Amino acid sequence: MAIGTVLTSSRNHRLTQRSNVGAEIISTAAKSLTQQAAIPVKIGQSLISMYSLFTNHLKPGERAIQAMQALIAASHAGLLIALAFESDDECCESVATLCRLVLVSELAYQGLLVGSYAISEARKERDEVLPQDAP
Repeated sequence: MAIGTVLTSSRNHRLTQRSNVGAEIISTAAKSLTQQAAIPVKIGQSLISMYSLFTNHLKPGERAIQAMQALIAASHAGLLIALAFESDDECCESVATLCRLVLVSELAYQGLLVGSYAISEARKERDEVLPQDAP
């Protein structure tokens, strides 16, 4: 296997990342209303990433990224659900640790998503480039 094919991204991975980016934008908008409004979106992101694990066209590194995204999104949804049951107002002193965990999981997910999405778009497989670029 040539090094060039190892470092390229598959079409399925990029489509999954695009779906997750769109969902993250919706999640950010929903959180302007309340933290709990992001729960369905986080569950959706987790399902999108889990579904992509069962496609045949992902490379091993892409599968690892999708698995991490599924786990982080699911844990974020779980933390938001716990926060909803612990406190009526958003974040207060009694749930400060839970609020920190929500923040850390959110930042971890966004960092992984942005980093892997940018790299996947920059490293498209050569046969998927525009037709005028083909030899």
